[in-house]
Parts: sequence; C-alpha cells; structure tokens
Amino acid sequence: MATSSFLSKLSRRKKVAIIAALIFIVFYAIAGFLIVPPIVKSIMISQIDEQIGRKASVEQIRVNPFVLSATIRGFELKEPDGERFVGFEKLYVNFQLSSIFRWAFTFKDIHLVAPDGQLKVLPDNSLNFSDIIAKLNQTGSASDESTGIPRVFVIRMQIEEGRINISDQSLPTPYEETLYPIQVNLENFTTIKESGSPYAFTATTGDGGKLTWEGDFSVSPLRSQGRFALTGVQLRRLWDYIKDQVNFEITGGSIGLASRYLIEMRDDAIHVELMEGELKLDEFTLAEKGKDLTIISVPNTLVQGIEVDLSNRQVQVGRVYSTGAKLVSWLDREGFLYTEQVFIFSLDDLGKMGGYLFEMANQAEAEKEPWQISVNEVTLEDYQIDAEDRTLSKPFEINLVPIQATLKNLSTQKDSKAEVLVSATLAKKTAIEVKGTIGINPISADLTVHGTGWDLRRYQPYLDPVAQLELASGTANMNGRVQLNPPGGKGPELSYQGDVEVSDFKAVDRLRSENFAKLESLRVNGLVFDYKPNNLRVPEIIIRKPYANVTIWSDGKVNAVEIFSAQKEERGKEAQSLLDRIAHFINTKIQEPVPIRIDSVKIEDGSADFTDLLIAKFATNVRGLNGAVKGLSSKEEERADVLLESKVDQSAAVKISGKINPLSEEIFADVNVSFKNYDLTKTTPYAGKFLGYKIEEGRLSLDVKYKLSDQELVGQNEIVLYQLKLGERVESPDAIKAPVSLGVALLKDGDGNIQLNVPVKGNLDNPDFDYDKVVADAMASVMKNIVSSPFAALGGLVGGTGEELSYVEFDFGSAELETDQMMKLEKLAEALKQRPSLQLEVKGTIDKKHDRLALAEADLMNQIKKDKQWEMRVAGKRVSGKAEDISLSDEDYRRLITKVYKDKFGEDPESLFAGEVSASTIAGAPSEGVAEPADARLSDHDAITAAAKQRIIENIEVEETRLQQLAQERAKHIQGHLIETGEVPEERISITGIEAIDGASAGKTVRTNLTLSATE
Repeated sequence: MATSSFLSKLSRRKKVAIIAALIFIVFYAIAGFLIVPPIVKSIMISQIDEQIGRKASVEQIRVNPFVLSATIRGFELKEPDGERFVGFEKLYVNFQLSSIFRWAFTFKDIHLVAPDGQLKVLPDNSLNFSDIIAKLNQTGSASDESTGIPRVFVIRMQIEEGRINISDQSLPTPYEETLYPIQVNLENFTTIKESGSPYAFTATTGDGGKLTWEGDFSVSPLRSQGRFALTGVQLRRLWDYIKDQVNFEITGGSIGLASRYLIEMRDDAIHVELMEGELKLDEFTLAEKGKDLTIISVPNTLVQGIEVDLSNRQVQVGRVYSTGAKLVSWLDREGFLYTEQVFIFSLDDLGKMGGYLFEMANQAEAEKEPWQISVNEVTLEDYQIDAEDRTLSKPFEINLVPIQATLKNLSTQKDSKAEVLVSATLAKKTAIEVKGTIGINPISADLTVHGTGWDLRRYQPYLDPVAQLELASGTANMNGRVQLNPPGGKGPELSYQGDVEVSDFKAVDRLRSENFAKLESLRVNGLVFDYKPNNLRVPEIIIRKPYANVTIWSDGKVNAVEIFSAQKEERGKEAQSLLDRIAHFINTKIQEPVPIRIDSVKIEDGSADFTDLLIAKFATNVRGLNGAVKGLSSKEEERADVLLESKVDQSAAVKISGKINPLSEEIFADVNVSFKNYDLTKTTPYAGKFLGYKIEEGRLSLDVKYKLSDQELVGQNEIVLYQLKLGERVESPDAIKAPVSLGVALLKDGDGNIQLNVPVKGNLDNPDFDYDKVVADAMASVMKNIVSSPFAALGGLVGGTGEELSYVEFDFGSAELETDQMMKLEKLAEALKQRPSLQLEVKGTIDKKHDRLALAEADLMNQIKKDKQWEMRVAGKRVSGKAEDISLSDEDYRRLITKVYKDKFGEDPESLFAGEVSASTIAGAPSEGVAEPADARLSDHDAITAAAKQRIIENIEVEETRLQQLAQERAKHIQGHLIETGEVPEERISITGIEAIDGASAGKTVRTNLTLSATE
C-alpha cells in the first residue's frame, strides 16, 4: 500500500518514467537471465566450429545482468575423433562498469574451476592441435587489420584444480604424464602501461614434483619478475619418455631448480635473466636397462649462484659441489666398453622426439656471438671409479678412490685460465695428482702430473698374453708437465716434459720358476714429447744394476725365447684390451713420423748369467757392466757413440765401442767388441760336443769388428787362443768332421797361441739369415780349409802357395837332394819352427819301373868304367881314383857296350841288329831312363850301341831290397836336411815307412810326399 501511496503522489510524467524504467529492468533481466545465455551459447558454439573446425559443447551459460557476471559450466571441445580435447567445469567472469572510468576492460573476478586439456603427440608425430593452428593461420592471413593490445584490468584471477594430460603416442611405448592440480592466482592483472600484477602459480606432477611460480607481471611494457621453484621432480619419470630410445635406465633420483627471474621487452626484443639460481640433484642412480647393477650413482650435487642473461648470452655459476659419486664400467671380452653400449642412442627416434629442433637452434646460434660461460668453483669430493678390462684372461681392475677435484674460475672468455687440482688414489697405493691451469677459449692446458707408487705387479694381466713372466716386484714413479696449445701457435699442440723412474724391478720365469730379469732402477730424465710438430727427446736414461738370466734347458728350449712365445687367448678376434685401444688411439692420432733423440743411455753395474743345460752343466756370468751410449737419433745421418765395459767370470774383460744408429729406418752399426783373457776350460762342454775334444787349458781373446749398413752385415772376427791345449777325445755325433788336433797344431804359433781371422757377411733381409749360424759356418769353414790343405796354411807363414812344401822330388834312381829341393826343405823348416805343435811324417817313395831302370843303367855304366880301368892297368897305364871317376870317349863307350853285350849274350850286336834297326827307330822309341843321343840322326853304329845298351839294361836284375833301400835313403836325406840345415828337432820328424808306386811318376823325377800331424 505504501507503494500505491507513493505512486499516487507522483506526477504523470514521473509515473511514466518509473514504469518505463521498471519495464526496461524487467526486459533487461529477462534478456540477461533468459534470452542472452542461449544466444551466447549458440553463437559461441558456432563460432568455435567456424574458427577452429572443432565441435564444442556447453552445459550451461548463466548471465547476471545486474552484477555484469557470466558463468559457463560444462564446457567441452572435442578432438576430430570425438574425444575430449579441452574443457572446464566452471568459468565465472565478473565484468565491472568501472571499465568506463578506467578506460579499460575491467574484471573484478575471473574464476576458472577444474580446467583440463589433452596435449598429444600423435603416432604420425603431429600434434593433436595442429589442425587448429593451421585453421587460425588461414584466418589470420586473410585479415589485414592490425590491432594493438586492448586495455584490460583484472582485479583477481583464479585457476583451481587444473589438469593437463600430456601423452606422446609416437613412441614405441606411449608416454603419459599429468600435471594436477594446477593452481593460479593473479591479482590486479592489467595491460595498462606501467602497471604490474602480482601472481602465483602452482602445479603438481603425478609423481610428487611441484612447480611454484610467483611474482608480478605487466603487459605494457611486457615485463615479469619473480621467483620459481621446481622441486621433487623424479628423474625416473623423465626417463620414461626416452626409455625406448636408450639402453640405460634411470632407477632413482630427483632434481630441483629454483631461481629469481626477470623477463621484459627491451628494444623490440625479449630480455630474460635468471638470478640467484640453484639446482639440486639427489640420489641419482643409473643402470643398464633391465639390469640391477647401478653403473652411475650421484648421491648429492648442488649448483648455486646460477646467473643467466639470455640477451647478452652470459651464464655464470657461483659454485658446483658434488660428493660421493661412483662410476662402474668395464671393457668386455669382445673389446667393447660397457658404458659405450649403455649410452647408445637411437638417433632416428630422438629425431622424432624433437631432436631436429636442437639442430635448427644450433644453426641460429651460429649466427650470433658465442655464449660467455663462467664457473667460479667446482668441487668434487669422494668420487669413485671402478672399472675392469675383461678382454684379458684375468680381468685388470682400475679402482680410483677417493677422487678429489677442484676447479676455479672456469670461463669461456678468450684467453682465460682456470685453476685445476685433481687428486686420486689408485688401488689404495698409487697417488695421482694433476695441478695447473686449463683454458676453454681456445682450448689449452698447463698441468703438472705426479704419479707415485705405481705397483707394476698389478699390470700382470697385460703381460700374460705376451710373456710367461711374473712381475715379482717393481715400483714406478712419474713427474711431468703437460702443455696443450692452440693449433697454429708458436709451440707444439701437445707437449709432455718429465721424468719416469722404475725401481726394484724383478721378473720371474713362470714356466721354470727362475729369475729372468731385474734391475735396481731405471730412470728417464727430462723426457720431452711433442705432438704437431712431432718430436721425442730424452736427455738421459740411467739403468742401475740391470740383470738378465739366459738359460738353455736340457730339452733344448731357451728361456728368453720360450718366455716370449705367443700366448693363446680365448677372446674375440677383434677384441682390444685397454692398452690396445690406447695404442691404437695414439697411432691414429700421431700419423706423421716421430723424430727420436736420446742423448745418453748409461748402464751402471749391469750383470747377466748364462747357463746351458742342453750339452752339460755349463754356466758363465757377466759382472760389472758399465758404460754409455750417447747420441741416439732416428736421423739417418747421425751416429751414436757406444762404450761398454764388463767382466766375464770375474776375469775376462769385455769392451764394446763404436758407432750405431738403431733408431733410423735403415739400421746402422760400426762396432768393435773386445773380449780378453777368457778361460777356455769353462767351454769344455762345447768343445766336446762340437770339436770332439775336451779343453785342458787355454784362454781366449776376441776382437770383433762389425759394420751394418743398408741391411748388409760385414764382420771380421779376430780370435786369439792362448796356450790352447786339447784334452782327451770325446765321442760326439755333432763334432766337426775334420782332424781338429791337426788344425790346432797348424794354427798354433811359436808361443803356443792361435790367431784366427774369421770374416762374416750376410743380408738381414734374407729370411734365411741367422747370425749364429753364419758365424758357426764361418768358423767351421776356416777349420776345414786349414786341415784339408795344411801345407797351404804353412805356406802363408813363409810365402808361396804352400802346396809345394808337401813333397820332395828326386831324380829316378837317386836319393840325392837337388838344390831347389833343399831350398824348399829349408822353407818348410822355417814354417815348422813357427808351428811347434806340428809333427812331420816322411814316407820314402820309389817308382818300381823308373827307379829300377835308372839303377840298372847305373850298374851298366859302373861295369864298363871298371872294364876301362882294367884295360888301362893291363896296358901299364897308371890308374888312380875310383872307377866312377874314369872318363870314356865315344869310341870307348861303343866298344865297351859291345864287349858287355858279347859277354852277356855270346853274340856280336852288329850281326844281330844289322839291317834291322835304323837310327830313326832308336830315336823314336828310346829306352826310358836312358839318355838319348845328342844327334837326332844317329849313325848305324850309334843305333846298334843304343839297342845293345837297352837290351843289357832290361836284363840287369835289381833286387827289391835295393829299391827299398833307395826309398829309405830318400826319407833319411829329407830328415837329415831338416835336422841339420833346418834345425828342426829330430823328435818332430819321423820316417813312417816306404811307399811304392808302379810307373806313375811324371817327367824325370819321383815325388816323396810329406804328411803333417799334431803332437799329441
């Protein structure tokens, strides 16, 4: 009633205005509450379908026209296949009329409840919203209008219970992740210039990871600053996304990242900075896929003070601290590194995951200035590496623990240097330290490297495949400096300078349980190795008390050969041990030749033992080996000086001197070896086996001169044996097939010494060349040549060929020495004086035919001279002297021959031969042993006389004893002349009998042969 009373008091005009207002309000309410929602709903759905080509649905739209609010419930946008794409449970928007005064679209509240969305990578590697992007791009390209950012002011914006489902169906095992709940709080958001808006954002992953993000945000200018924190992100879930493309498995660990940030638009470019950043990695573990063994574990890593300026491309890290990390790996039986196999990626699959985007980014980055990255300090504590080389029959273990490392002031700034210090302990004994500076731009390093207490016994597994040796002891130390320089600089790209020392080294023959080699110390001082240009120089190598044991066992095997025989390994054909891989890497990198120079190699107090159990229990030793080799070089033209001295069996002195070049491509040597005063009785086992005699006494000196050039070896062995005396004979099938005692006697001089000069020659490229065999053959050849031609050896002492000394010539029927034969015997006597161990044997020789005729002729001449002597006496002439002194005229000769013929045969030779014998017949066939007439055409009287003489001689009987007596006289004349004139002791010349030949003599003489033998 009050209302009626109120209206009755109003004027008509006012009444009409009020009624009109009420009607407007009613219609406004009806339109807002009832009419507008379905219209908006219809337009909204149709526009979505038109603009993006997707089906949308809305459960309810409510509008409150009085508070200018709208509520949309149950919104859903579908995929082309009808599945849900995005949607929300409720969207509440409260618009404010104050927009008119603010000159901006003003919202008091925007509240989004339970929004959700599906982000998918489809099997064809496309995105589930690719069609929407394509549709919007078409719409955008058709419009030429350009609009600025509208002025918007939102007093409060909330998103609660948001959810995003992420899936990648392009992977073999589809990946799914859900971000829920997502909470966003934004206050006073505006696009009005110079206005900011505080906000807060939180999101939680299904495995407990949480992202919090808070700060303020402005649109004009575009600017946001604040802080974000990502905590509790499980790395296992991240691994799930790539697990089909990798061989490893992240089995544990979480990561957290927090930082302040600033994002703003500067000069039409977005400027991004991260400040006071911190990254934390906890309990990270990694294993081979499907295996339980953890190969990488990092309990704790903390990165602090992260500063990133994307616009200026700068990153600065204050501190990196990590502790307790452990790496496990091994080289398997096939020679593959385990971690290499674990970390093999499928590049094709990674490309599908978006790896190509990194390639595009890298191309873009290449056009910009490089990043400036610096790290103030990196500290690694109690790191550990456990590795094995399983290519060997016995795995080699590498245990580095603890590893401590510090790195300071690491930077990519040009020419900056970082300080580095790394220390580690290997196998609880070896201390390793690396200290110095490194650079990144350009890559460089200047580091000192120290390694002490390397127990060489640990490296036995690497020795096993190549030698049957056991490393019983040995310690190595090394100190050096490594420098890495940029390519093209003044110095080498890589250089190492340092010292290496090995001490107390001892190796044992595992097959025989005998010491094989040892040394007190080996020190390499000042070693310098350069790479690019290549160079290796060692100023000094000192080897103290080296020792070697060489043994020939009773089965004929030599320990030095047996030890280094190839060992059979049960591993793959292509398997490479760790050392093999290192050697292959070095060989691959160092392709050019490496010039080598070693200034000095010194040997101090070296020794060796040699034992031969194959022939007999023979042993000798070398002690006090001292000396040096100076100037070793790989240059062809350079020569090193060698001087080594030692003692053998504490008495014999050995000296090696000369020039060598074993490091050049063509090995060169010009060396003298002097070996003095060695007791030969120690070699009796060898003498018995190879000479057939024991050695009773004697000493040896040896001077060897060898020259090796262009693979041609030319040597001269000058051997002197002092007072060599052979002992009893030894039966040996290997003994030289020659009279050794004679050879020794031929070689012994007046002082009882033997001097030999044995040349050796050969080509080392000849596969059949064997130095020992060459020397042995040369020695045997010398001995055989001497004993096969003993007089030739004597001839060398007195001049001539020597073969003429092996016989004495006598006229037929005579035992008298002619002058030339006496001179020959005097030369022989001189030679025998120089070889006092020789015995001369003389055997009297006769020619039964020629000597008999000569003796018969002598008897005939003696008879006719006696007849002449008698005739002279009958005639009363005075005759003095012997019958052989009687001279015969030609007439006397013919008359007396005729007389003897008549007395002997009872007939006149003239009637017997008259008309039957001519001078030519007699001259053409003279009697052997009878002098021919001087005149070639004989008279008939001379022919008859010659024929008569011939018949008389043939019928004169010469007794055998007389021939033997002639042979004995010849031998005695030889013996006598050598004794009396040549002054050869009588006991050295013996007559050994008679040798008879039957008409085999040539010319007018018969030879009496001489034989040499040794004095036993």
